[in-house]
Amino acid sequence: MTKTPAPVKANARPKYGPADNRPRIGAGTGEKAISFFPSLKRLLKYLHPARFLIAFAVTLGTIGVALNVIGPKILGAATDKLLAGIIGARFPAGANREQIIEKLRAENPNLADMVSGVDFIPGVGIDFTAMGQILGLALVLFVIAGLFTYAQGWILNEVIQ
Repeated sequence: MTKTPAPVKANARPKYGPADNRPRIGAGTGEKAISFFPSLKRLLKYLHPARFLIAFAVTLGTIGVALNVIGPKILGAATDKLLAGIIGARFPAGANREQIIEKLRAENPNLADMVSGVDFIPGVGIDFTAMGQILGLALVLFVIAGLFTYAQGWILNEVIQ
């Protein structure tokens, strides 16, 4: 008569991977938590005195991420301004923008499509003042985002320690 294997508990996981006789690095797979929600409740109770600092850190992190998301959009505006200046400098001053685009469309339709999407003024080159303002704004934005992220990490370190 064969022995029936003992039933496996619902929270047990296999301790080791496949048996292929290769040496394993590290420990087994671990086990599932038997009492997850009571442990979570204990953790939240432990962190309760610091709930305002945690909320403040989450707010700082959210603002920092939002500023880091807005930054590339501002850099895109600087790129658009640069391209408009480069294209505008290639054409004579006083020329009509639509006439230039129609002339380009006859020669190279792909270039005409690209140029038609750029807000350039014929005969006007790169506006370095506007470029400096846009890039300065982007720099300030990224520095503020970095400070918010740093402050978030510092506050969370204080809470956790």
